[in-house]
Amino acid sequence: MTDHGITGGLKVAGRLPRLSGRKVAFPVIAYLIAAGLWLLRAQGGVRLLLLSLYFGVGLSVVGAYAWYARRARLCLAADGALSYRGFWGSRVLDVHPGEGKVVKAEVKWGANGPVGKQWLLLDARGQCQLRLSLRVFDETELDALAGHLDLPRCVVPGVMSEEEFKSKFSFER
Repeated sequence: MTDHGITGGLKVAGRLPRLSGRKVAFPVIAYLIAAGLWLLRAQGGVRLLLLSLYFGVGLSVVGAYAWYARRARLCLAADGALSYRGFWGSRVLDVHPGEGKVVKAEVKWGANGPVGKQWLLLDARGQCQLRLSLRVFDETELDALAGHLDLPRCVVPGVMSEEEFKSKFSFER
């Protein structure tokens, strides 16, 4: 993907989220210890194979997430083209200055899932052109992009359920 000659444009890059605090650290450490102890029940070569798979899969998941966070980009070129590069590929978005809006929402994923902040770029029809997690992208940089595009910003009050979020905002790829 090209950055469409970003000279004079604006680039918003992804970042690795901070995974600190008891909410994340305790369950991860507890899972690693429990799974490691369970794997130690195996005997001989099977134990070595299972432990290798265990750590290999874990490192692969962490590596894929880090790769995505470093690869993710949102670029506004001087000619007005807005391009997005994410985990599943890249695309150029049809965004016109002053048409559409930016919506920020907090969503509870699943019945017992975490609450995540979302940044949505809606077109003039209200169709969601882009949904970004504020765990990966910096909110102030995205707000600067919205200001550069002269898009109004609104915040959905409270926390939405996943079902409510999906029904309220229709997604278009």
